[in-house]
Amino acid sequence: MDLAPSVLNLAGIAVPECMQGHAFLGRAETEPQDYVYLFRDRMDERYDMMRAVRDKRYKYIRNLMPHLIYGQHLDYLWRMPSTRSWEKMYLEGKCTGPQKFFWEAKPIEELYDTHNDPDEVHNLVDDPAHKDILKRMRNVLEAWILKVHDLGFLHEAEMLERSRGMTPFDLARDPKKYNQKRIMEAADIAIQRNPELLPKLIKMLDEKDTGVRYWAAVGCLALGEKAYPAVEKLRSRLDDPVPNVRIVAAEILCKFDNPEESLRVLNEMLYHPDEKVRLHAINAIDYLGEKALPILDSIKDKMNDETNYVRRVTGKILTDLMKLGNE
Repeated sequence: MDLAPSVLNLAGIAVPECMQGHAFLGRAETEPQDYVYLFRDRMDERYDMMRAVRDKRYKYIRNLMPHLIYGQHLDYLWRMPSTRSWEKMYLEGKCTGPQKFFWEAKPIEELYDTHNDPDEVHNLVDDPAHKDILKRMRNVLEAWILKVHDLGFLHEAEMLERSRGMTPFDLARDPKKYNQKRIMEAADIAIQRNPELLPKLIKMLDEKDTGVRYWAAVGCLALGEKAYPAVEKLRSRLDDPVPNVRIVAAEILCKFDNPEESLRVLNEMLYHPDEKVRLHAINAIDYLGEKALPILDSIKDKMNDETNYVRRVTGKILTDLMKLGNE
């Protein structure tokens, strides 16, 4: 992020105010920054959402998809013998302590003292001695997210759809098209995985803002079976005008309710013209395991999808289903 401003600065060209980075070379070199910001969103064929900040000693991470494990299957990563070996050992119960973290659901927040814990395995979020540091880092990260108009709170497909006729940069700065604070509030409720917040999630499923409805559905998905009282409302979202809301609702209902109608929705989404929607749908189908067998023909057909990432997930699904058939 700092590279472009630094090159412009070396060339004697004024750095545009819209650039987030800071010049570390050249005559107008900026002062060293107090914080470095980090993020994780889609990585190749898989979706996740993490935001982080660190100073010279501490790193704070906020996991906005805590129900997803760190170690989501990535085609390129699983070509490495070390990854396959590590996964095998975990499944056999041979991993202990921090060796298991990669394969398990994430905490909502993480705080590490990188001086005393460079491997970042001792989460200090619940340590009273670090309460003030946690609060400071949390506030710094939230302020930065708002300052840069983080668009990641919209699913990738919806972000691009909302950006039609304008740039994502302009979309992020238009409060009528992107009510970031409200969507962030919805996301914060969703990631708590707290059954007591389910009434709020159910109410949010009816909100006008599609970004809020998306996070309400994600919150129900993160709750798993504890979200069962939301089943009727989730059924109404199977016809949501936003494909990504339909996909999340269908994934939940496939797992915990009559899957027939939900599988029909996911099957339709596999043939959506937007490749980002198809990728979201095939990911949801992967998480269903053998419950996806009724649409096996459509899954096989996705090996011919024009998008490589869709084909990667499809190949993984077919391999898993083949293993189930052999067991």
